[in-house]
Amino acid sequence: MMVHNMVFDMGRVMLQFDPLFISGHFVPPEDAGEFAKKVFGSACWDSLDRGTITLPQAREIMRRTLPERLLPNLDKALGEWFQYVPPVEGMDSLVRELKAAGYGIYLLTNANFQFHQYQDTVPAWSCFDGLLVSSDYKLLKPEPAIYRALTDKYRLEPSECLFIDDRPENVAGAQAVGMEGIVFTDPGNLRREFVRQGVFSNLSE
Repeated sequence: MMVHNMVFDMGRVMLQFDPLFISGHFVPPEDAGEFAKKVFGSACWDSLDRGTITLPQAREIMRRTLPERLLPNLDKALGEWFQYVPPVEGMDSLVRELKAAGYGIYLLTNANFQFHQYQDTVPAWSCFDGLLVSSDYKLLKPEPAIYRALTDKYRLEPSECLFIDDRPENVAGAQAVGMEGIVFTDPGNLRREFVRQGVFSNLSE
């Protein structure tokens, strides 16, 4: 395997996207589970990530599913949720090591248009050579077309790309188009997997 490019997922790899944690900043603790499910875990949220509905449209659909007591919290949550998505500790230094070692660094994420408001909070953001955001292309992982869109956009050979994502189905989607893949659990395990594969033996454990 000759890998020249690292392709990272964002949520739960670069940034800690935790709907329950986020919801707890907008509603009482006893309501956080329901709010997380009906807002951040909803079909509407997926449609926002696909870019097929607008935020006002999603808001109206979500309003019909939430209990009345939580409706006053919805607008604030939809407008500010990304302020409560901290970086995954350890990823900044790891990405910078990869960049210094000569690898191309790319981001491939299922995210809505708001991503462009908080993109510079992604660890080691200045190291990225390119990105593809699902809502900009009306595609979602693990659809094969979204991986091909990234490789076409940046003229990358799939066989020279290693894709890192916390969801096994998304890694399988990347492998289906010819990329190598690793299922992410935490930065320490990711570093050890790099070294184990021998491709990144120039990185320290």
